[in-house]
Amino acid sequence: MKTTQSVIAMEVGVSQAMVSKVLNGETGKVSAETRHAIIKTARKLGYNRNVTEVRKCIGILINSMEDLSRPSIYLLKQLSGIQNEAHARKLTPLTHLLGNVDELDVLSDQVMGWIVLGPLSIDQIERLQQSGPVVFLHYDDISGQCSRVQEDNRTAVRQVIAALYEQGHRRFGYFNIRPMGITQAENYGAFMQALIELDLPIPPPEWIVTPHRQACTAADVERLIRQYLGELQQMARRPTALFIAADIYALPFLRLAPEYGFAIPRDFSVIGYDDISEAALATPSLSSIAQPLAEMGQEAVARLDELINNPRLPPRGFEVRMTVKFRDSVGPAPTDN
Repeated sequence: MKTTQSVIAMEVGVSQAMVSKVLNGETGKVSAETRHAIIKTARKLGYNRNVTEVRKCIGILINSMEDLSRPSIYLLKQLSGIQNEAHARKLTPLTHLLGNVDELDVLSDQVMGWIVLGPLSIDQIERLQQSGPVVFLHYDDISGQCSRVQEDNRTAVRQVIAALYEQGHRRFGYFNIRPMGITQAENYGAFMQALIELDLPIPPPEWIVTPHRQACTAADVERLIRQYLGELQQMARRPTALFIAADIYALPFLRLAPEYGFAIPRDFSVIGYDDISEAALATPSLSSIAQPLAEMGQEAVARLDELINNPRLPPRGFEVRMTVKFRDSVGPAPTDN
């Protein structure tokens, strides 16, 4: 027997008019309990989703926003992209905190898929997949069973190295304190690959600072930057351009460099990553790779909507193009070193 709204109404014990409202997203005057029952029954009975939009809601799992720190500003931009794309697709995003991921029974009855902005265990991922597909946004999927949306690090980093090469740079250094997750590994891999493609020598170890895996305070960051600047000061032959894996490291680098006798970009160029608002206000203004945060949120919704409508599609990785903002911290390679 074909499942109709009347069949769902009889099963739940409500009017057909109420079922129609819920399945079309008009839920303002319907109790949460009734709404959950209608959606759950429609799913169970295999209601024809091509006729009426049962999938009005998508779940958004985020980390707790305890303050207005830099990561929270990033999150707000991603959520803005999610909200705009969801609205365009007539989807309603329902937000839940990852700290309560084991208490999702009520929310699971409403949503038809998930966008995850944080780390999950395999058990948690499998639990979410019982109610719909899962798309990770800017975070790793340890199960290998979900689609993932991230920024196109490799193209952006290689674009930076190529642009510096055109300005005469042949010696490149790399500075990073962040733990080597997927994003950081891709940055460093793209950095090395770009040098190889341009037939440049691999930088000597003293030009490279790799991650310090312990948590770093602002004082730790400044100490490590001072240490590196001191080492650069002693080098007879130093890099002419430095790729710094985060603006929060590049900005104090610009501030501290004059104490060690360096003028940027006269002595070496500096480019950061993230393009935070302070980058354009620094002296000199910091060149940086801008993350397409809102665009990534939009792409995550588009990919989730595609998976909801085509559940047999295999998981895939999707990359969003980044923008390089060249400012005063980049200049021609010096000729006297």
